[in-house]
Amino acid sequence: MLMIGCDFHPGFQQVAIFDNLTGEIRELRLGHREEAERFYRSLNGLVRVGMEACGHYPWFERLLEELGHELWLGDAAKIRASEVRQQKTDRRDALLILRLLREERFPKMLREDWNYAQLCQAVVRASPSHSVDGTNHPTV
Repeated sequence: MLMIGCDFHPGFQQVAIFDNLTGEIRELRLGHREEAERFYRSLNGLVRVGMEACGHYPWFERLLEELGHELWLGDAAKIRASEVRQQKTDRRDALLILRLLREERFPKMLREDWNYAQLCQAVVRASPSHSVDGTNHPTV
């Protein structure tokens, strides 16, 4: 099995990959969508990708589903709280996610929880307190 800790950004991904057959850990920066697709399509066998559940990445979810790879979305606050870091970097984030996967401590969210969290964020953004005129009054 391959386990991949992924720090996902719209323009790139920083990944840390663990191969449980060889014990090898490698790190890659996938620069754009096409490069990421080539990488994930090249993987054989069971693959588990862990990443923070924040953002919108339907193409990535569809790709992993099409390839039969597992996508684990984790509670971002719990991931960050699992390690005190002096300086937050994409590389450290990917390695932390990988470590949590390997140690079976990854704070996986159920799909229902993720959908509910997204809905709550949408409601907050649409609430009157987030009005365009900044007065905390509904705009008409």
